Amino acid sequence: MKKEWKAVIAVVLSVWLFVMGFELGSYKEKKNFKKNNQTFVAAPVTSQTLPTEAPSTPAEDSTLFSFDDITTDTQAQSDDLQALLTTMAVPETTAAQPASAPATAATPTAPATTATTAPSAPKTDPAKLSKADVIKAMNAAMRTLKSEKNMLAHKTESTKIVLTECSAKAAVGLINKALENAGVNETVTYAFRDGKAVGTDENGKATDGGKTVSPRDVIPPAETDFEVSAKAVQSATAQRSGNDIVYTVKLVPEKTTLQSPVPPYNAKAIGYVDFSKRELTGVTLEQVNITYPGSVITATIGSSGKITKLTAYLPLQGDGAAKVTVFSGTAKFSGDVSATWTFQY
Repeated sequence: MKKEWKAVIAVVLSVWLFVMGFELGSYKEKKNFKKNNQTFVAAPVTSQTLPTEAPSTPAEDSTLFSFDDITTDTQAQSDDLQALLTTMAVPETTAAQPASAPATAATPTAPATTATTAPSAPKTDPAKLSKADVIKAMNAAMRTLKSEKNMLAHKTESTKIVLTECSAKAAVGLINKALENAGVNETVTYAFRDGKAVGTDENGKATDGGKTVSPRDVIPPAETDFEVSAKAVQSATAQRSGNDIVYTVKLVPEKTTLQSPVPPYNAKAIGYVDFSKRELTGVTLEQVNITYPGSVITATIGSSGKITKLTAYLPLQGDGAAKVTVFSGTAKFSGDVSATWTFQY
């Protein structure tokens, strides 16, 4: 009987030890599983710290991410990190473009270039220049011309004024001849050196009585500065001719008398006819009224920016009273004075 209880007790102890051993093993596995599972869960937390570094970088260089900011501590995870950075590079580049575009638009470079290129650049179509622009350009070019020190200037000038009507028929021939003789018809060359020259005619003979003159003395308007204002100008145009630009200014009409012979606008741009200072052989003028319907001055500007050719055209018409020997009467006349200048520097 005792042996039978011993056997029963032995069986019970064996079962109990087996059960306790199973429970202990299960407990250890659960503990290890829990520990391993916590390590596995912690890994994503570490990987999520990478995007949190990105927002701090844009404050410095306006980009979402910079590969230069990566430290050598990340080399253990280089494969995964490189894949992450590659995916981030796309939004980085795309997002950086809008940031740079406003910066470019905010700079004043483009407007400054547009404002300065239209009015002053040679590429501008001269035909689009305003009246004020042409006047300004003409004034500047003529001031430069009349102050030149060294150049060769060549002038051809002619005067043609004839009677169109005359109450004293017998005096027509005499008056026309006197007008012809009083007019200026000449070709003169001036070789300016240090701003001075003595003009010579086609035969090399000195003109102007051999007097030394300056460009200001002889280039129209003679003996004064060139100056035209908007109110003096009827029209002002510019056009391109090859490599040159041709400026043309037409003056408003003006009227004068024998006693008041100076037309203000013509006097400052081209010149005028002063019969009070013209000797008309055999003719005594009693009254002269002159109308200048619209004098024209044209300047050709070469690629150097200087005038290479200048033309002055002074049309006129009028009437007057005069005595010719034993005849006296009234008359009407018309004609023009024209001059062409060329310049070499």
